[in-house]
Amino acid sequence: ADSAEIWINPLANPDGTYFFSDSTVTGATRFNSRQTDLNRDFPDLQDIGWQGRIRQTETVAMMNFMEKLNLVLAANIHGGAEVVNYPWDTWSRLHADDDWYRSLSRAYADTVHIHGPSGYMTGLENGITNGNAWYTIYGGRQDYTNYFLHAREITLELSLDKMPPESSLDDYWYSNKRSLVQF
Repeated sequence: ADSAEIWINPLANPDGTYFFSDSTVTGATRFNSRQTDLNRDFPDLQDIGWQGRIRQTETVAMMNFMEKLNLVLAANIHGGAEVVNYPWDTWSRLHADDDWYRSLSRAYADTVHIHGPSGYMTGLENGITNGNAWYTIYGGRQDYTNYFLHAREITLELSLDKMPPESSLDDYWYSNKRSLVQF
């Protein structure tokens, strides 16, 4: 643990975050200035010609950065739901390490249940889900990281609100801090 490095990318889509103005996040969108959903722009597991596909500048930068880091464990953090989502998102078949992913996800959600408010992160399978069982996506970072980089990544959906009010951020931090440290 003393040799672990933690990297945090606080903003992967500045164009979408500051869509209407450089001074406010009001009206933020998941699309960049070229109207591409960066959450679906990674190489897809079912796309045989993925290497020849043109990717957005932000996606290429993230892919190159993650490849240089030689990742072992990663979390992709979002808002819009309250759940720990584990691979696969594209395939309906279970990951070879499905038991491990379920255990990791269960530990995260159970720790949130201890430290968060009643009812927080209790949907789907009491706070966890297999991505494809929830809904299928193609070109997601989670599958890219797991399949192509041979790292282990989950997606943390921490808020029903895509943009929770600033006044609630301390509560989200308190609810998730121990889970994040444990992760």
